[in-house]
Amino acid sequence: IGEFNKLNELFYQLTSSANWLCSPWPVNKPNVLYCAAKVGLHIPQTIITSSNSKIGNHLLNKGRLLCKTLGDGFSLKVHNKNYFIAPQLFNNTKKLPEIFFPSLTQEYIDKNIDIRIFYLNKTFFAGAIFSQLAEITKIDFRITTLDMKPLRIAPIELDPETQKKLISLMDKIHLNIGVIDMVLYKDEYYFLEINPCGQFGELANVCGYNIYQEIANYLIRVNYEHKKI
Repeated sequence: IGEFNKLNELFYQLTSSANWLCSPWPVNKPNVLYCAAKVGLHIPQTIITSSNSKIGNHLLNKGRLLCKTLGDGFSLKVHNKNYFIAPQLFNNTKKLPEIFFPSLTQEYIDKNIDIRIFYLNKTFFAGAIFSQLAEITKIDFRITTLDMKPLRIAPIELDPETQKKLISLMDKIHLNIGVIDMVLYKDEYYFLEINPCGQFGELANVCGYNIYQEIANYLIRVNYEHKKI
């Protein structure tokens, strides 16, 4: 994996002058959470630690915690079966060793809905995902079974203040495009993460957003401005 990553880095460095639609460099999830809090967005209380006792103290204050990957989600193949590594909900630390590999844990937000947002150069295309209607998708709406009905997704408009804060965040981490995940709890929006190369097909196909045309127009405009320089 290390050798493949170095090959990727070389490719991106040699093509750094090209007009990239998405950032070729991955974002750092904990740093993005830090920046989100700095611009005034609500985030779940988060701790990165290798200590059972510190997680225990965090758990006493919040009741339930989610354990997440520090980086992107991934899957493991065991006996020819793929297992997606998803956030895990827990309410005690008895089975954990006292010291373990540094892990990211967050307070569990008992959300009303998930919100997925495609962001393109200060423009928002947002959809409400009714993940709480199915037990299996309450923690992570990406976890589904073959016999499940598709989750309901509907267009939603973000309030101007949230849009302003998200624009500040994207500017701060130097992204002009990406997929933003948030949740709504009562009347509060909570920011979760950004994927600079996220999927937007459902927002375009289900919510009726003309995202493909918007991207094409954006690339044409950027290319024209680049040639002028």
